[in-house]
Amino acid sequence: APGSPLRRNRVVVTGGDGLEAEVSLHPAVLAWLLGDDSLQPPLGLCELVPPDAALGVVLPPQVATQLDAVVPRAQGDQRIAVVVKGPRGSGRRAAAHRIARTLGRPLLVVPIPELVTAEGKSRTSLLGTVLAAARLRDAVPYLADADALYDESGTMAAEHADALAAHGGLLVVGSTGRGGHLELRRPQLGVAMPRTELADREQAWVHALQARSAPTNHAAELAARYVIGPGAIADVVAEAHRFSQAAAVPLDLDTLEGAVGRRLSLRLGTFGTVVSRKARMEELVLPDDVIDTLRDMIAMVRERAQILERWGYQRHLGISRGVAGLYSGEPGTGKTMAASVVASELGLELVRIDLSAVVSKYVGETEKNLGKIFDEAQDAHAMLLFDEADSLFGKRTELKSAQDRFANLEVNYILQRMETFDGVSVLTTNAESSIDPALQRRLNFRIRFPEPEVEEREKLWRQLLPPATGLHAGVDFVALAERFDMTGGYIKNAVVRAAVIAARAGRAMMAEDLWIGAHHEYVEMGKVMPQLTPGGKR
Repeated sequence: APGSPLRRNRVVVTGGDGLEAEVSLHPAVLAWLLGDDSLQPPLGLCELVPPDAALGVVLPPQVATQLDAVVPRAQGDQRIAVVVKGPRGSGRRAAAHRIARTLGRPLLVVPIPELVTAEGKSRTSLLGTVLAAARLRDAVPYLADADALYDESGTMAAEHADALAAHGGLLVVGSTGRGGHLELRRPQLGVAMPRTELADREQAWVHALQARSAPTNHAAELAARYVIGPGAIADVVAEAHRFSQAAAVPLDLDTLEGAVGRRLSLRLGTFGTVVSRKARMEELVLPDDVIDTLRDMIAMVRERAQILERWGYQRHLGISRGVAGLYSGEPGTGKTMAASVVASELGLELVRIDLSAVVSKYVGETEKNLGKIFDEAQDAHAMLLFDEADSLFGKRTELKSAQDRFANLEVNYILQRMETFDGVSVLTTNAESSIDPALQRRLNFRIRFPEPEVEEREKLWRQLLPPATGLHAGVDFVALAERFDMTGGYIKNAVVRAAVIAARAGRAMMAEDLWIGAHHEYVEMGKVMPQLTPGGKR
């Protein structure tokens, strides 16, 4: 019959109707009956994890306690779901494996996003087949990233809903928790995967490194720099171990940090680009008070566990874990470079957001794009840089049209997301007054970058001219600084222009090239000055 358990559970497949219908065993079931326990295509995207497998993940004690309390209610054939909620890398898979191991059963890991993609290509529903494969092997099915079962409108495909309804017994489901309630057609028990504290992260690094017979002397430093969960830590160490063996290099700090960068990749598409060149603190030429404020921002991120949790600021004042700053100043004053220094000091990837790709004329699309950016940055442990943020974070306006209303909704959404974002974000602007005051109040730091004085301009000229030019001894940097009132960005352009002049002439650079390059840059800035003499100076 069409609704029989054998057909609902994909044990048998039928073709045709009535007495002429062909009935056959599903190929995966037939292979299993013939003694082949491997997962047949297209189920090769799933993974069967034995109960005694060592995943190398140390779960926080409070999570282990929650999981152990769930197991007695998950025994037998009772239809129940355990929903493990947490960010990517928090150890959701290890939590599911702990449940299966305690029950003495293997774990069938089902990556739902990949399954949905495979279904789209084959135009065949596979979830029921996967759940049938789990039953044949007495495995606990773990639906990883189950939020992908829902489309953008929040609707689950009828085939998926039927497969879940037909499955008897235990389901373990991994979710970020951002998509709301998951309808799994059975009672649900929830297990929350918290953001790990420093001590838990250090223990996870030590455990994962010891499992690979690697030195653990950098565990404390890695735990302090990277706020990632035990699952991500185990993945990073496994990836670093594979790389070290393939490249014949030691499993040292550089190898581990390279693996962190590969593991914490962002899926932002056209919305942002990773800033590959990060500056160092000693490269900044800024007033001491600006440097001190940048150091305070770095310290707030590094010590937020102490400030917010141990000292009670989060509970007492309602301060979120996220740290946000507004960098304002004229073009070329070092705002973007300062953001790269903060990211470098904190060991974070810096992602510059392309606001032209984020802002959409269609209602709701801008918020959707921003939601993806914040979610990916939080999961990937990245720092966000909203360069020239005026267009997105501008003041809310008086409601005179529907367009004003939707623009205000975008600003309100940004305010809400920045409050819940656990990471680090920096906004840069040339006009601080154009940023919405409500947003400014929610920012932890508002740093003004002044235009450089003569002494600072001299340092910038010296620092930006590459040593390989061999010109430092023959250039009057003080005269350049006094003559050309330019910010660091324009001085950098002038230094590059001087190199172009020399290269075009087919000779080595000369001091006069710097004067000519600076003069061209000054004129292009719209400033008027007398013509230079053939020697370069006035």
